[in-house]
Amino acid sequence: MGEQRAATSREEGLDEELGFWHRWLRDRGDPWSRDYDRRTNPRAPLQTDYRELIRAHPGARVRILDVGSGPLTRLGTRWPGRRVSITAVDPLADHYNELLDEAGITPPVRTIKGDAERLAELLPHDSFDLACATNSLDHAYDPIRAIRQMLQLVKPGRHVLLDHRAAEGELMGYTALHQWNFRAEDGRFVVWRPGLRVDAHALLEPHADISVRAHPDEGWLPVVLRRSQRSA
Repeated sequence: MGEQRAATSREEGLDEELGFWHRWLRDRGDPWSRDYDRRTNPRAPLQTDYRELIRAHPGARVRILDVGSGPLTRLGTRWPGRRVSITAVDPLADHYNELLDEAGITPPVRTIKGDAERLAELLPHDSFDLACATNSLDHAYDPIRAIRQMLQLVKPGRHVLLDHRAAEGELMGYTALHQWNFRAEDGRFVVWRPGLRVDAHALLEPHADISVRAHPDEGWLPVVLRRSQRSA
C-alpha cells in the first residue's frame, strides 16, 4: 500500500509540475517575466558564477550540462571569445517540448529526456566543462546517485554546481515532486527527509573536493564539487 500511495503522489506531482509550466509558458512567465525573457533569449550571456568555475580552463568551446532544466534552461549561451554549448536534460522533456510547441516557442536550447540517476547511460563520460542543477534534485529518486552521475560526466578537475533552496521538501510539505532537503552541517553537505539523513559529504568526498558556499539569499544552499583526477 505504501508503494501505491507513493506512486499516486508522484503521478499527482507530475501533473502539478506540468500544469505549472503550462501556465508559465502561456502567460510568458508572469509574474516572473524577466526570467521568461532571459530563458527565451538566444543571445543571453552566460552568467558570471558559471563563467568563474570554467574561466581557468583553456579551450574555445565550453560544454555545460544542465540537469533538471525544465522546458527552458536558465543558462545563457553567450561568452565573448568562447563558444558555449549547453545540454539540457529533464525526465519530462517530451512533455515540455509539447508545451513549447503548443505555445509557439522555439527554445534557444531544446531539452532532451533523461533521468538524473541515469545520465551516464545517456551522455559521454569526461566530456563537460561544468554540470549544474538548480532547484531540481529535490525531485530525484536518489539525489546522491544523480550527483555521482554528474561527476562522471564532467572532465577531471572540472566542477559540478548544485544550487537549491535549503529545505525545499520541508517548505513544500513533501507534496508533488518535492521529496528532499539539502543543508549544511558545520560546513558539510547533508541531504535529508523525514526518517532519513544522508551524509552526502562523506559519500561524495572520494570523488570530489566539496565546498558549501554563501548565497545572497540565505534560503539557498550552493554546493560546489570539483571532480578529482581519479575516476568518479
